[in-house]
Amino acid sequence: MNDTTQVITEAERIIDKYSEKAYDAIEGLAEQLKIPAEHIYQVLTKQYAIEGISFFIIVSIFIILMLIGYKNIIKHYKLYKKDCKEAGGKDKYDDSYDIGDSPNGVVVIIISIITGIIFVITASFFGAYFYENFTKIINPEYWVIQEILETIK
Repeated sequence: MNDTTQVITEAERIIDKYSEKAYDAIEGLAEQLKIPAEHIYQVLTKQYAIEGISFFIIVSIFIILMLIGYKNIIKHYKLYKKDCKEAGGKDKYDDSYDIGDSPNGVVVIIISIITGIIFVITASFFGAYFYENFTKIINPEYWVIQEILETIK
C-alpha cells in the first residue's frame, strides 16, 4: 500500500467517524427547534455565503474611499500649485513657500494621511481574510461542516 492510499484511507476513516456525529448533532438541533435538519443545513450554508459577500462589500467600500481620497489629493495639490504661483513662486516650488503656508497644502497633507491609513487597513484586512471569505462564497458547505465538527468536539 503506498502513501497516497494510506492518506486517503485515513481521511475516509476520519470522515466516517465524524459524519455520524455531525448528522446526530444536526438532528438534535432540528428536534429542539422543531424544523427539518435539511433546513438548518441550508440556513447555515446561506449564512456563510452571506458572510463572504459582506466581506467583499466592506472591502469595496474602503477601496471607494481610497479612490475618493486620491481624487481629492490631486484636486487640492493642483490648487496648492496655483497658490504657489500666486504667491510669487515659479512653475516649480519656491523654497520660500512651504506646503503648510497654503490651506490647500494642509488639506493635501491631511487627506494623504487619511487615505494612507485607509489603504493600510484595507490591504491588511483584504490580505488576512481574502482566502477564508472567498471560500465562504465558493464552498460554504465546507464552513458548515467545520462548524458542526467544532460543535461536536
